[in-house]
Amino acid sequence: PVQFKELPDQNRMGRWLDHKMFMSWTFAHKWCGSVISALKEAVPGTKAGLSGTQNPGYGYDWVQMMPHFEFLAYYSGIQRTLVHSFSPPGFKGGQWSGGYTPAHIRYEQYNHTTLWDNLFRGAGLIPNWHGSAMLGDLTPSESLCVYSETLKEIKRGAGKLVLSAKESPEVAVLYSHASFFAAVGTIGSNEWQQTQNSWNALLSDLKIPFRFLAYNDLAQNGVPTNYKVVILPAVLSLSDQESTALRQFVERGGTLLADFAPGRFNQHGTRGENPILSQLFPTSSTAIAPLARELTINGVTGKFRLAEAEVPVFSEKKLGSGRAILANLMPGGYQNISLGGGGEVAMVASGAEQFCLNLRRIFSSLLQECGVTPLCRITTLNGELYPCMTILRQDGSNYVFGLLQTSYQGTKFDFDKFTEVKIELPCSGYIYSVREGKYIGQGNSFTCNVVDGWSQLYSIMPTQPTELQLELPSSLPRGAVLSGEYVLNHGTGPLVFHLELLDPKAKPVRLFSRNMRSSDNRGSFSGQIAWNAEPGTWTVQLTNVNTGLKAEKTFIVE
Repeated sequence: PVQFKELPDQNRMGRWLDHKMFMSWTFAHKWCGSVISALKEAVPGTKAGLSGTQNPGYGYDWVQMMPHFEFLAYYSGIQRTLVHSFSPPGFKGGQWSGGYTPAHIRYEQYNHTTLWDNLFRGAGLIPNWHGSAMLGDLTPSESLCVYSETLKEIKRGAGKLVLSAKESPEVAVLYSHASFFAAVGTIGSNEWQQTQNSWNALLSDLKIPFRFLAYNDLAQNGVPTNYKVVILPAVLSLSDQESTALRQFVERGGTLLADFAPGRFNQHGTRGENPILSQLFPTSSTAIAPLARELTINGVTGKFRLAEAEVPVFSEKKLGSGRAILANLMPGGYQNISLGGGGEVAMVASGAEQFCLNLRRIFSSLLQECGVTPLCRITTLNGELYPCMTILRQDGSNYVFGLLQTSYQGTKFDFDKFTEVKIELPCSGYIYSVREGKYIGQGNSFTCNVVDGWSQLYSIMPTQPTELQLELPSSLPRGAVLSGEYVLNHGTGPLVFHLELLDPKAKPVRLFSRNMRSSDNRGSFSGQIAWNAEPGTWTVQLTNVNTGLKAEKTFIVE
């Protein structure tokens, strides 16, 4: 191995790039993997993972690392999406939040946004850093109280409702770790990082869900059949196996979209002609050098950065029943993310608004031409598209929709300042506000007021339930098992319910509190009443989280 500066020819980076890939593999399997294996051997049942992790780069190849982890408490950036794209079954992960603000100031928006942002990204783990949890007199800070109340609400069923439902993305974004090193030797690591961030933010703003596709999975198994579009974000390096899999994807009807310079190097960092890729994209032998130019693309005029001067903008080749498109645009700058400190705090800045608007218009039109269905359409009342974080997940015949205009800096919610938006969904039914526990209306569209940092969560059901019924025994002796049954009239499963048991002083019995998911509109529960339980009138409260419908019944503990 050699240092990069020692390479005699930067079009032949193998002695350096191969060693970097090897060291990334070694960190993943021989450090992470071996340490976790040793822990499990020494203490059977151990669950192991990492904390405070970083975005892909030197050492961090998320494709190689993720099979070893059962949990991760990660930092910010594109790693949040990579982790959940490559996570093994049963994995729990989430982003650190909590105590990264001054303890003496009440940060409502920050503590609310971080938890709901975590949930909407599919995180089932909530790690809290203690930094500003306590004041000098050891009382909880106000920010910790906001955090606690937000977490309690999520744990009362909203979290289970979101995490029980699934996304079905039609777009895959290829993750190529060798391309990171190829970028280090050409356009620079920051350019590669910001390209990943930009596509992540752009697709989010276009309401297009996606999953990362691992480079080794692509080479071994090809592109899964559920994807209509595969995006290559600064994928400068491609092996023959990866190139063949992408060609087969196009031949069977898929659309392959590269932003710039796809596969100009092979997996070893050697530049040369790739006969497989030449069937898909225009070739080029010139250096990859950003060149700002005023262009009109699909009726949109603006200043864009070309990657290769001799390559046309938005060229297209058809192969089989599909097509391959090379934009020759460098989208880095749509969103810039820099991590401060040890990586705990992310400073996120969107690019120039006109540049962002132009990219949204161009790629929104292109993806819809490919048959990709957005999660929703959100517009202001004057018809302008409204960028924000959204989710649309399906659980059986029911849907869960959420939106959040993230705000990490605000200290206090101002509900008098809002943006009224119109939401149009690709699904139709009876719409309920989960957080408010009320019926909104029927159809596939509605309006709501978006407040910065405040999350919205809705349930869409094909039928309208009218009543939640609960059956309990009238009395029980202490120490007996309490069994109950419930049914949601006219509801269609799967459904999520939240159960609470109150003692005679109306105090919740925490060991009895739980969230339940039933496969249809009915279910049952049981739990033991303590041997030293206080005699008197006890209360069971049951809430259908989807609709907000409640049932309450009492029984006597003798």
